[in-house]
Amino acid sequence: STPSDNLRPPAEVLRARGRERVLVVDPYPYNRALLEAQLVRAGYEVEVFSDGASLLARVEVSGTPALYIISDTLPDTHGFELVRRLVGRGEDKRAPVIVTAARRDSAFRIAGLSAGVDYYLRKPVNGVELFTAARILVDRHRLVDDLRRALGELRTTQGRLVQHAKMAALGQLVAGVAHEINTPLAAVVNNNDLFLRIF
Repeated sequence: STPSDNLRPPAEVLRARGRERVLVVDPYPYNRALLEAQLVRAGYEVEVFSDGASLLARVEVSGTPALYIISDTLPDTHGFELVRRLVGRGEDKRAPVIVTAARRDSAFRIAGLSAGVDYYLRKPVNGVELFTAARILVDRHRLVDDLRRALGELRTTQGRLVQHAKMAALGQLVAGVAHEINTPLAAVVNNNDLFLRIF
C-alpha cells in the first residue's frame, strides 16, 4: 500500500451507513489523527481518546458506539483488559472491537480473541483494510442484533400461543366436567314431578 491509500476516500460500499459512531483509543497522537482522518473520510462520527479510562467514561455517558478501535498498549491499562471491560458490559451493550497492534505473533492474537477482540489491524493502519473491516464488523453486528430481537419476539409469540393452548384445553375440560355434572342433575330435575306424585 502507498501513503496515498490512507488519504483516498473509500468506495461507497465501504462507507458509513447513517450516523455510525466509532470510538478510538490510542496513546500516540499520530495514530489517533490517522485513524480519525480515515474514519471521517468514510463518513463515520469519530471520537478519539488517549487512555482507556476516558473512553470508558464516555461510553457511560453516551452509550454504546457502532465500533471500538483500541490500541493494544495504553498508558493506564492493557488493550485486552479494556476489551474485557467493554465486552463484560453485557450482550445488549456489545459492539465490535478492532485492536491495532504492531505485534503479529499467534499467542498475542489468541489472547485477544479470548478477551473478545473481533479483528486486528497492523500499525500503521492501512485505510482500505480499516474501511473493509469496519464495514463488515458493523454490518455483522447489526445482523446479529436483528436476529436476537427476532428470536426474542418469536419466544414471546410462542409463550402466548402456549398460554392460549392451555386456556383452550382448560375450557374443554371445564365444559366436559360441567356436562358430567349437568347430566345427572337434569335427570333429577326432569323426574321431579314423578317424585312429587309418588310421595
